[in-house]
Order: sequence, then structure tokens, then C-alpha cells
Amino acid sequence: MWVAISICKFTHEGFLKPIVSLNHICYKRWTGNKKLNGIFPVIWPLSRVHSTDLSIPEFIKTMWVKEAFRDYYKPKLRRELKRDPSQEEMDQRFEEIYSQVNCNLLVGIKEGVGIYFYEIARFTLEEFKEFRDRPEEYLFERFGGGNYKLNFYEGPSFIVCVNFKPEGESKWQHLLPKKSGIS
Repeated sequence: MWVAISICKFTHEGFLKPIVSLNHICYKRWTGNKKLNGIFPVIWPLSRVHSTDLSIPEFIKTMWVKEAFRDYYKPKLRRELKRDPSQEEMDQRFEEIYSQVNCNLLVGIKEGVGIYFYEIARFTLEEFKEFRDRPEEYLFERFGGGNYKLNFYEGPSFIVCVNFKPEGESKWQHLLPKKSGIS
């Protein structure tokens, strides 16, 4: 069976984190489950991939977003259907939601004993699509290092927050409101 494989590892918070960029996902013949020193191959059956060429299909590029949104759309769909939704029904619901997504980017600033988050950017779906397969790299290139929260919304409804923490010099201070307490 031919599959698309991305390589992931567990973070200290217990989440799977890709350690191979989505730009480097390759197609290989998979012969069984393997685990190498805490590094896991994550397998996507090509039957789920709707592209016939070997470029990275949309399905793979949006997979991390789909996983992040799952707790938002699956329970609602289950209540509507009064049964567990099929994978096709969940995929269809995700596509409906994803087509209406917009994002806010917040940066965290330590003030006293707390961390306060301030909005520094907004993204439409089209803008998000430009960097969705390399979000941490994009945030570092455009805003520098920092403690970021990328909040996703379906219209005005909050979906989920995804955290990023690229290391390096920050470039976002000029985007903060005057009341933020940063000089």
C-alpha cells in the first residue's frame, strides 16, 4: 500500500509535532509500524489524498488545521446527526468551516507575574493559506521570536488557539498598543 509519511515526535506536553516540514513529506511504500527512539512515522493513506501528482496535496497541507479544529466540529456534528459521524461527513464539515476561517495573531508579554496577549495581526483565509504549511517559520520571518497564539474563527465564533514559540529576536514591538506596558 502506498502512503504519504510525515515524521513526528511527542512534545513534552504530549502532542505529536512534525519534525519534517510539510514541504519535505515524501511518498514511500510502508511495510509496517515502526518506532525509532520516540520518533513516529505518521501515515496518511493515499486513498485519502485526492491528487494524482506527487506534489503535496491540499489534504496533507491542511491536516494540522483539521486536527486542531476537530474538537470544534466533531461534537456539533455528532449532536446534529445523533450518531457518530463518518469520516466523509467530518471531512465535509471541516471543508465548510475551513472555507469561512479567519485568524488573529496575538503575542504574549510578561507583565509582572502574568502574561498578557495583544493582537498584532489579522489574517484572511487567503493570507493564512500562504503560510499554513510553515506557520512557525513564517511567524519568525515576519514577526521574529516570541510567544504567539494564532486564534482561528469561523465568522465571529472562536474555533481554537494554536501556540507557536519561535526563538529569536522579536520584530513586533511597534505593533503593540500604547497601553501594553512595553516601552
